Amino acid sequence: MLYLFHGKNQVLSRQALTTFRGEYEPSALTTFSEFSFPEFVEACEARSLFSPQRLVVLEVPDQRRLPKDKRFLEYLRTIPEKTSVAFWVGGNLRKNHALFKLVRDAGEVQHFPASEEKPFPFLDALADKDLVGTYRELGKLSAKGRAELYLLQMIAWKVRGLLQVKTGCGEKLNPFVYRRAASQSKNFSEEELVGIFDQLVEADVAMKTGSDPKLVLDGLLYFVCGLGDPL
Repeated sequence: MLYLFHGKNQVLSRQALTTFRGEYEPSALTTFSEFSFPEFVEACEARSLFSPQRLVVLEVPDQRRLPKDKRFLEYLRTIPEKTSVAFWVGGNLRKNHALFKLVRDAGEVQHFPASEEKPFPFLDALADKDLVGTYRELGKLSAKGRAELYLLQMIAWKVRGLLQVKTGCGEKLNPFVYRRAASQSKNFSEEELVGIFDQLVEADVAMKTGSDPKLVLDGLLYFVCGLGDPL
């Protein structure tokens, strides 16, 4: 599976990539900031001792440094079934770019434009267990074309922050994020947050295996607000 994270809002694209990367065992993850075709192929073909799935990430702040070798694009069409490749591009990748078209047709593209509707009011309403406010903010995000999988990743980022604060491990968080999380974490027990994180994993699998993303997200939002059953 191929993934592309790109757009001018590099803060959000980085957050989404970090959340996505956190789904893999460290031993199953390889990140490149400089491209080498032989090393890239070796990483894609390698097997992990502790996980059947692998993730190879290529981070390219300047899209002009994206690989132009035809062998590269041809290889992406033949990567092992249990290997996923994620590209992080700093800025907008043109829709007529060969890599964009390949990922669009064979994987998933997540775009983070600078003028996008911010997801933070949505996340704050959810962390306050305000279901009405959550759906009000969700409507704004949906009108801007925000995909359910993207919102799932942002919820995971929010829950991870709440859990870090709840367990006394939030000292590395941004001060503003920490203050918000410190207040909102009072709405949840540690057990609740762990349970929500488990449900996020279930939702991610469901969305990627054919379930209706909107229905999956609906079920998750009700569960986080304490009004629904597990997925």
